[in-house]
Amino acid sequence: MQRFYVLIRPIDGGKSFRLHLFDGVHDFKSVQDCVIYAQQVIPEQLRAVAREVGAEHIDVQMDREDRVAPVPVGWGREVYVETELNFTAVGRPALNEPGQGS
Repeated sequence: MQRFYVLIRPIDGGKSFRLHLFDGVHDFKSVQDCVIYAQQVIPEQLRAVAREVGAEHIDVQMDREDRVAPVPVGWGREVYVETELNFTAVGRPALNEPGQGS
């Protein structure tokens, strides 16, 4: 099992959103654009790591948690704080074929 956590936070007063990844930060116009990009990049990265440690038949799942905070009356009910994406890759140990050695 391999896991990777990703944070998305507002920048520029909520006009843009920053996706924090292993290779640096990436800025997008919406939270959904951040999520879509993460879904395109991270699963294959996790599969590669899982294969390196001997897994096969790897399934990657993503959980999303949007975090908001209450604000004083007059501002609305709540304000967006961040989104955490939790990617989990699960696979079975690869079995060596007969005659392949370990």
